[in-house]
Amino acid sequence: MVVAEERAAARPLRAVLPDSPTTELLSGLLLEGSETAYAAAARRRASGAAPAEAPRRTVLLLVVGLALTGAVLGVAAAQEREREPVDAAGRAALAAEADERLAAVDDLQAAVRDLRARVEDARRGALSAAGGESALAERVEDLELAAGAKRVTGPGVVVTVDDPERDAAGVGVEGDGAERVQDRDLQLVVNALWAAGAESVAVNGHRLTSLSAIRSAGAAILVDYVALTPPYSVSAIGDPQRLRDGFDSGDGGGLLRDLADAFGIRWSLDRKAALDHPAASALSLRYASVADGAPSAGSSGAPR
Repeated sequence: MVVAEERAAARPLRAVLPDSPTTELLSGLLLEGSETAYAAAARRRASGAAPAEAPRRTVLLLVVGLALTGAVLGVAAAQEREREPVDAAGRAALAAEADERLAAVDDLQAAVRDLRARVEDARRGALSAAGGESALAERVEDLELAAGAKRVTGPGVVVTVDDPERDAAGVGVEGDGAERVQDRDLQLVVNALWAAGAESVAVNGHRLTSLSAIRSAGAAILVDYVALTPPYSVSAIGDPQRLRDGFDSGDGGGLLRDLADAFGIRWSLDRKAALDHPAASALSLRYASVADGAPSAGSSGAPR
């Protein structure tokens, strides 16, 4: 009865140890040794003999169990160290593939712009060949300028916004390194340039229209679903002096000064004698109407 009670008291060890082959072996070794010791102690108490020293077998089993546990932990640590270079190589491969895909997207966008320019030249040639269509061609050109469908050039300003300066470890010199330029900051900068009199605005070379969206995805800022990397260059075509004065004294300049003081955001405002904005790459026709003076579909001579 004493042996059974002592064995029952020893069984909760299995509930404490987690289920795994190593801990099961260790638990079995410990329980087997303890059960043998309990049986020997019970016999000694029944015979009235003095307690003896712990059997060598119990000590040996305990040493073997501890050695096995140490070996398993050592193997696990070695495998973890071997996986670290593999994970780093995988991340590097993914980053290289992402850069390659972004370069391919840039090439395709350049091809789209070239094809669009060729289509535009052909269309203008057709309008010029048709008599009495000069007024319509001028109206189309004005609408294209307003919609961002036409490449534009001219003087203006460039507002450059960048994250706080970081040291070699990637930690910001000012603040805790977690602060960076947000999508709403670029939104306010763009709106401030429009309010200051900008005729055309682009962010890192991406032309903005009335349908453009500036959003964030994780730590990246997207302009029309294209990911940008800092520094962010917001260029505006228009009267350079008017743009500079209006932006600096308005909400845009005030915001950037506050961000610089609070978080170390870096920014600059420079006048440029010549800027070049390509046509917007994401345009779609949603509404159309017959131009004044144009022949209707049911009139004589109308194209079919």
